[in-house]
Amino acid sequence: MESANCSYRSLTQSKLFFFISQHFCLLLINKIFIQKLSMVSLYSCKGAIDWVDLMAADKARWDNPFRSLYENSFDAVLLTKPNGTLLAANPAACGMFGESEDELLNSKRADLVVVDEKCVSLLNERKKMGKARGELTLKRKDGSSFEGEVTSTIFLDADGLEKTIMIIRDITQQKKTEETLKESEGRYRSLFEQAGDYILVFELPKVGIPIICDANTAALNVHGYSREELIGKPISIINKQIELKTKKMREITSTGNVDVFEVIHQRKDGSFFEAEVALQAVKIGNKTHILSVERDITERKRTQEKLQQIDLIFKNSLDMICMAGFDGYFKVLNPAWSKILGWSNKELLSKPWIEFVHPDDQAATANARATLIDGQKVFQFENRYICKDGSVRWLSWNSFPYPKKNIIFGMARDITGQKEADEEVAAANEKIRVVGSLTRHDVKNKLSIILSNTYLLRRIIGDKIIGDSPTLVKLFTSIENAVEASNKLFEFSSYYEKIGVEQPSEINVGDFFKQAVALQTNLPELQIFNECNGFKVIADSLLRQIFYNLIDNSVKHGQKTSKIHLYYLKEQDAIKLIYQDDGVGIPEANKPRMFSEGFTTGNGSGLGLMLVKKIVEAYGWDITEEGAPGLGVKFVISMPDYHLHSNLGK
Repeated sequence: MESANCSYRSLTQSKLFFFISQHFCLLLINKIFIQKLSMVSLYSCKGAIDWVDLMAADKARWDNPFRSLYENSFDAVLLTKPNGTLLAANPAACGMFGESEDELLNSKRADLVVVDEKCVSLLNERKKMGKARGELTLKRKDGSSFEGEVTSTIFLDADGLEKTIMIIRDITQQKKTEETLKESEGRYRSLFEQAGDYILVFELPKVGIPIICDANTAALNVHGYSREELIGKPISIINKQIELKTKKMREITSTGNVDVFEVIHQRKDGSFFEAEVALQAVKIGNKTHILSVERDITERKRTQEKLQQIDLIFKNSLDMICMAGFDGYFKVLNPAWSKILGWSNKELLSKPWIEFVHPDDQAATANARATLIDGQKVFQFENRYICKDGSVRWLSWNSFPYPKKNIIFGMARDITGQKEADEEVAAANEKIRVVGSLTRHDVKNKLSIILSNTYLLRRIIGDKIIGDSPTLVKLFTSIENAVEASNKLFEFSSYYEKIGVEQPSEINVGDFFKQAVALQTNLPELQIFNECNGFKVIADSLLRQIFYNLIDNSVKHGQKTSKIHLYYLKEQDAIKLIYQDDGVGIPEANKPRMFSEGFTTGNGSGLGLMLVKKIVEAYGWDITEEGAPGLGVKFVISMPDYHLHSNLGK
């Protein structure tokens, strides 16, 4: 390259060292200018130094180091004219752009730089300030582009002509790193903000209490503060156990361990909640902070308390509570099992539970187990278990399955004493029934004789004579009514004796209602709506009598009854069986006494509704009348769902 004379006018020492330190060469280190430097003055605190004299004294000492910097710099160094014409390029520039120095010198600005807003802005700044620094998009020979950090300075050569020196650093990798860091920070912030647990970052001063320097959304919400209200505040704003938490923070700072413990936090509204805290010391920059991941455990504490209560009930219950598998083995048993049956817990768990069941009850028990495995509940199932000493205990079961885990939960009550008492009561009732039956039979025979004799007496006296005598009419009518009332009373006692005697079984409500309708004599033309076909409950044959009495009541006392409707409704854990008619209904004043013995508003016995209520109560149900006077009756029979067959609602 042709040599040229260049002088540096008024380059300050600070500017010189800035370029050397940042880019390893600010002096015009190239073959054209370094050999013919004529007059460059450097000013220091001691005064001006004539650089020409220094170079003349030992030219090699200055020439070689600067040439080495220029040629071995990792950054590209370009000498250009302000219009973009290249005058010189170091090896790093050639490598960066993928061209030889000669190729670069023949290139235009647009060949090497993407002339966009950034480029125009940097050129304008350089023109105005004499120097500029920024990031530009540069182009290689192969057409690829890269990001470069460019520093460009204008200076005057010896002839007073403007030249520029450009130092370029390839920051492609730096940009990728920055993007990766930015993405990482974004992911961190997203996780930080979206975390279900609330997260707080504390600064721990050498003296004093911790300061909150960051908090995620969950932390702000649980404490009731905005970010502005919480950030920069001492820990005391949310935590009254300041000494404990500060001590824990200082400990983990020195040990580096993670510490988990429980504290009481306070919300902005003054309410408190229990929190589980995990503390860890983290480095942010060159400063140690405390990361606190916290969780409201108030509900967990309540659950633990409930579980403790359940455990107490489980261990101390007089009833026998168990969890059994679909495989036929007990899994968990409470202490009542060993107390009642005499077998140890280990013995009960060691073999299939069917082996502890009385042989006569094993078939029925296997059927109940199949029902449970099929996903249906079993209530009030009774069977006998054999004790270790050979004795037998009667158990009444309520069980329900958990198919997802192939588990059955069951609770059994020892009803041996009740069974024995029931047998005694049954024996006594049987005696009463026999006596009552014989008595009713004997009395009914005598009543039949009275009716027969009354009929013969009417024939002897004659209907005309009796009709002409009000006294005789009254006497005969009184005798006949007394006999009819006695028969109704005997009929009531017969039904009443049956209450609780039959073994409850699965009853089709719709079928029993049809039978009750069929049993009615002289039934007027009524529209009967039966919506209970297929609806099954656990009851006995007296359910038919309930319907019979209700229909009889509608016919005799409804006056204008033309429709009767039977249907059911499911409400949560109960079922309502509803009987309605469109008669005159029941006045509000009569409703409190309607189920009382002997209460009637006409010529009835006053026993029909009383018997209905007694039968319903014997089933463990309840009956109320909820109809509107003038619009008909509405008898609502409420029953818990364990009286229902499992197919209800399917």
